[in-house]
Amino acid sequence: MDDLPPSPAQVPPRLLHDPAFVQATRDRDFPALFAMAHDNGVSYYRISEASGIKPQRVSMIARGEATVATLDTIERVADALRIPGALLGLAARPWEHSSPMPHPESPDDGDDPMNRRQLLRGALAAGLTGPALTALTDTRQSLDLALAADTAPADLSGGQPEYAGNVP
Repeated sequence: MDDLPPSPAQVPPRLLHDPAFVQATRDRDFPALFAMAHDNGVSYYRISEASGIKPQRVSMIARGEATVATLDTIERVADALRIPGALLGLAARPWEHSSPMPHPESPDDGDDPMNRRQLLRGALAAGLTGPALTALTDTRQSLDLALAADTAPADLSGGQPEYAGNVP
């Protein structure tokens, strides 16, 4: 959608290519994300204003005293800082023309964004956050890759198949 206004809390584009920032997005380490945005000229007040999160709560998140625990809040932070959805394991955000930097481990496999959203909502409802969500996403992607492989079926044990009786 080209008609969305720019965000007053948008991080500088170079930050989206900073390995530390990218790792913090993967880990959903919001205190680190807020600190790096702040170090690059984005005030906590601007983050609050753009995300609709109360200034006191933004400050608490930045200090690690509060967490970002709902999918809605993660999406609001992504939109406020203009972090491409792929970096946070989300579907492309409405303001994205195309993700300038896709998630390194997510191939364009036609994954249904609604299924991913439902998986994330369920995981968050179950209390999974940060590293646990990253591990869950990585496992799902690994399974998707394994199931999509064009190779012959393999024995999961890694050995040769055993046959009962004499098979020609």
